[in-house]
Amino acid sequence: MAAKPTASLKRSKTMSKITTNQSHSVMATLAMNADWDSIDFEESKLQEGIIRNPVEAGKEFALFLRNGAKMLSKPLLTYIRDFSASAHPAITTSQKFWEDAGVKWMGDTFKAQFIGLEVAAASAATLILQKLDKNSLYAKILSDLGVKAETSVLHFSELLHQNCESSKFFIGYLKGNDGNLFAVYAGWDVGRGGWDVGANSVTDPRGWFAGRVVVSRK
Repeated sequence: MAAKPTASLKRSKTMSKITTNQSHSVMATLAMNADWDSIDFEESKLQEGIIRNPVEAGKEFALFLRNGAKMLSKPLLTYIRDFSASAHPAITTSQKFWEDAGVKWMGDTFKAQFIGLEVAAASAATLILQKLDKNSLYAKILSDLGVKAETSVLHFSELLHQNCESSKFFIGYLKGNDGNLFAVYAGWDVGRGGWDVGANSVTDPRGWFAGRVVVSRK
């Protein structure tokens, strides 16, 4: 015969409600320790955001408190869409290979790393396109992408070929001739009628502006 559940298992978890005294204590502590001198009342729009919209401001403040009095971190990348990449046989890249993808101009580092590159066959795969929501260094973006960061050269070239004349500025992390990962960028040049592409080592202390589209494996 099955044992009866204990009282602790029967009892459902209830939220501990904050008392009036506790709420007043929290507010007083925050008020005493806030760096008020660093806040521009007009620029921060406190009049409009709090005094004229107290209910909405209260909801936002409650979220802040629920998170342990810490700001909720915004995601670095926002999903845009998936891209279905086809299977491709192994190749050795050439200038014509990139021109067939719509490339019209290549930076010196890109030429050195991505022309004459022996690329292994690639299976069909799904790539994910995400918008970079804030200016970020290479290291931070790579950290967020994790093991999905590297994109096949064959899939990246297919993405360019299928998105000619796009207004998007694409970023992909591809492995070059020296076996290292590079931050490869592609922007459509209306004057040249094709893609401008370049590459930077991911060890460079550089980054990308918000709004760029980051390509990775899904």
